[in-house]
Amino acid sequence: MKALYRKICILLTVSILSTTFLTTVVGLFNANRLIQRDSHQIVKLISDSNADKINFWFESIESTVNVLYSFAVSQLPVDKDLWSDKTFMDSYISMMTDVLENAALNTESAMSVYLRINPELLSYKTGVWLVKNSHGEYENTELTDLALYKSTDRERVGWWYEPIAHQKPLWLLPYYNKNLGMEMVSYVIPIFIQNNLIGIIGMDIDYEKIKEKIAAISFFETGDAMLLNKNNEIVFSERFEKLRKKDNYNLEIERIKSLKKFNFDAVSESHSIKMFGENIRFSSRDLVNGMKLVIMVPEEEINKDRKLMIIQCLIIIMIGLFISILICANITNKMEKVLGKITSSVQEIAKGNYEISVDVEEKNEFGELAKSFNEAAREFDRSNKQINKLAYTDSLTGLKNRHCFNKFCLGLEASMQKNIGVIFCDLNRLKFTNDNYGHEAGDKLICTFANLLKENFPGDECFRMSGDEFIVVSLGLSETHFEQFVKDFIAVNNKNEIPFAAIGYCWAISTANLNFMVNEAEANMYRDKNEFYKRFPEFKR
Repeated sequence: MKALYRKICILLTVSILSTTFLTTVVGLFNANRLIQRDSHQIVKLISDSNADKINFWFESIESTVNVLYSFAVSQLPVDKDLWSDKTFMDSYISMMTDVLENAALNTESAMSVYLRINPELLSYKTGVWLVKNSHGEYENTELTDLALYKSTDRERVGWWYEPIAHQKPLWLLPYYNKNLGMEMVSYVIPIFIQNNLIGIIGMDIDYEKIKEKIAAISFFETGDAMLLNKNNEIVFSERFEKLRKKDNYNLEIERIKSLKKFNFDAVSESHSIKMFGENIRFSSRDLVNGMKLVIMVPEEEINKDRKLMIIQCLIIIMIGLFISILICANITNKMEKVLGKITSSVQEIAKGNYEISVDVEEKNEFGELAKSFNEAAREFDRSNKQINKLAYTDSLTGLKNRHCFNKFCLGLEASMQKNIGVIFCDLNRLKFTNDNYGHEAGDKLICTFANLLKENFPGDECFRMSGDEFIVVSLGLSETHFEQFVKDFIAVNNKNEIPFAAIGYCWAISTANLNFMVNEAEANMYRDKNEFYKRFPEFKR
């Protein structure tokens, strides 16, 4: 019995030892192969993730300038004569100044923002050039005289001629701007309407901020990130700045460039090369502004981690393969959940849903990535709301403007709401006031009547359509109640010796023909206006 027990123990011991030996050998071989492959993937992932962060920043700048471009174009009339009208263009530039300043204040690292009108449209130079001062405020700066410089003078007027020559939005690669005395990159969009050049709109970004972002990329102990131009020339790298002091620097760089496998392509595959006596692994990614981000790390450092991992694999195999599988499964499951959350959130942000939030509590690269996305989404949301407010609000009165009214009408007609009333108001004696007392008095008259509308129609939609025209849209009131509200307002309007405005109104059971209602209310207003002129002929235009 004891012999049988001894044989079973020997058999189990031999089986366990042989199995452990074989498992260890196979495990070490596979671990070494997988870890080496994973080290390549790590370098690639670092390249991808950091390039995505920088690209996201560049794309946010593109998005801001694209929004400014869309708004600038939307405010230009179809009538070409107004493009060369000084009064209109001065008003247009004044409005765009506020919008450009707000956009610059909400854009990280914006150094200046500008809208320049084609000098051929007017007999004088006009536009907006807001430059950030030492206090973080944007000051209106004297415009560059384009006639003083040749079109090839990139450092002075490249921001004007290059995007116009390409006739499309354009990133200007790093250049020294002699107008400001600083290095920068610029994103500029030419404004063409009906094949006519109106001007350009763009934003300058401090090049030092880009360098700071590259320098802030940290991985391993001696990992380095460098920035290349479109010709694959190194424009910034902390590692290469230190290596420049070596006597053989230029010869080594030329040797590297001559190697066929040294190809910084757009696909961020991991490659290996010998540089300055070291085996270096690198991975590159194209940036949206035409430059490249390259991630580099010595393979000796990667191998050091690989050796440590092999030792850990040996220990894990010896003390419990089963526990390792459970741990790996648990970690994989967590990573899958985190990546799933980040992926779905990024897709929502790409659709324009900036209110999405990535709920990741891990204190690692995934957590930092989630935090960056959340901050970017909130910043985009705030900027978009601010720009939309500027686009849909009348700056003088605080009422909604004509652009907002058109959008409101589209939604109202689609909803087919019941019981709608339209009130059309046209200020009396505005031209008389402007001519005799000045535009400041005219603005005061406009604001006084706007406040009168707000007080009497607090729950209704009030719009300023043009200089002296206002519209109020009331929903949900019966015809009797609506007419009573209008009569009460007319009484308030007429309580002075000279009524504030001529008033016309119209009520309908539905919004099926809102345009007809507006025209009807306007026609009624003109009848009231004619009665006003009969009483006060001295105010007739």
